[in-house]
Amino acid sequence: MRCRLLLLTLLGAAVLAGCETAFDPFEESDASFSLFGFVDADADTQFVRVAALRQSAYEDAPVEAVVTLEDLTRGETATLRDSVVRFSTGAVVHNFWTTTPVEPGTAYRLTATGPDGRTATASLETPPQFPNPQLESGITLYSSPDNPPTGQGMSFTGIEKMADLRITYDLVEPDINITISYLDRLHRTPGGTLILGFNAYEDVQRVLSGSAGEACPSLSSARVFIAAATEAWPDLVDLDPETLALPGTASNVEGGLGYVGGVITRSGIWEGMRGVFALHHAGCQG
Repeated sequence: MRCRLLLLTLLGAAVLAGCETAFDPFEESDASFSLFGFVDADADTQFVRVAALRQSAYEDAPVEAVVTLEDLTRGETATLRDSVVRFSTGAVVHNFWTTTPVEPGTAYRLTATGPDGRTATASLETPPQFPNPQLESGITLYSSPDNPPTGQGMSFTGIEKMADLRITYDLVEPDINITISYLDRLHRTPGGTLILGFNAYEDVQRVLSGSAGEACPSLSSARVFIAAATEAWPDLVDLDPETLALPGTASNVEGGLGYVGGVITRSGIWEGMRGVFALHHAGCQG
């Protein structure tokens, strides 16, 4: 759930910035709802945030809408149920949800229909399934505290576009969790493979102290989270704040605002990273 919230935060930044114009009482607009979130073919429950554009963010009244998710391949339609989430700031959001299975490589249409018949619709497609990523720790027979691995690598095949790529480092010294996004460091080979080269220990050192070599962190576990998407996924990472604030940026909603995409997410422990940090930590302490 934590990883899902991280991805929703990225989407929400674009959508909430674009929603400011919709609340201007002096501007005429046919937009009825704001929709944002993602449909995950790897999740057992789908959540999509729906808001009536003329409703205050601090109202907990139900959103007067029927929200449906239609499988355009099979012709099946599921109706989503409303749930209310209250934040400590007093803001209220409505997450519409369903446990209807979502399939990879499938086209869907999300529709919110108000009592007046006006609709907001987002068309999306989930990506096809893909092989598990290849993880390279860089440890060899010659690795030691005096000769720790200088780099790690990840490679992904069968992914059209990466929507999110993060590693959460659960540290022992100091006793904190650090999450680092590697999305902007990915490169695609001529053969279509997405690859990433990085130095995990130095990355964590920079977060802790501002530069490599100024801290000696030790690791409990490293958790990898990836979200694969189709080519339709917006390049949110490359957008500057001014562009992000423009109405309609990264929107695929007709009759409304926001963005709803299709993804497949995967997460797991990178066991080899413990050895990487153990070697670095031993050398750093020595």
